[in-house]
Amino acid sequence: MIGVAIFAGGMVTLALASGVVKKQLEPRARIGFFKSLGRLFGYVSAGALVLLAGSGFYMADRRLGSLSQLSDTEWGRILTEKLGLVLVLVILVLLHSFFIGPSLGELRERLLEDPDNRELESKLRKKRILSGATNGLMLLVALAVIVMGARLATS
Repeated sequence: MIGVAIFAGGMVTLALASGVVKKQLEPRARIGFFKSLGRLFGYVSAGALVLLAGSGFYMADRRLGSLSQLSDTEWGRILTEKLGLVLVLVILVLLHSFFIGPSLGELRERLLEDPDNRELESKLRKKRILSGATNGLMLLVALAVIVMGARLATS
């Protein structure tokens, strides 16, 4: 649970920092700041997700005698659901890290060069909505993983 707590805590911290940075930095400086922060969070979150997966496999090895117990026991079914959520979380992180986030930065840079371009503004607005929705979904899935971890600890 430590791995997903690190991830979820980092997401909340990023959201809070985002509001402050938007008020304190000029647009071009914000782009560089968020690129650097996103890269750093990528390393931390990757480590946290590896820790999460590693601890899950360790628990399964200690608790289950065979793979069939993943479906034959309540604990195994909960673990399977948790691993499914972790997989969804990893997919969302990869989607945001390699596609949504970089294209958001690129659109912001292009709009700085052409501030009156309404088409770019519209694309940026849509991309920000997609980014926010993806981040919100990542946080919800991370919280669901924490709940599943608590269920595993008590069953």
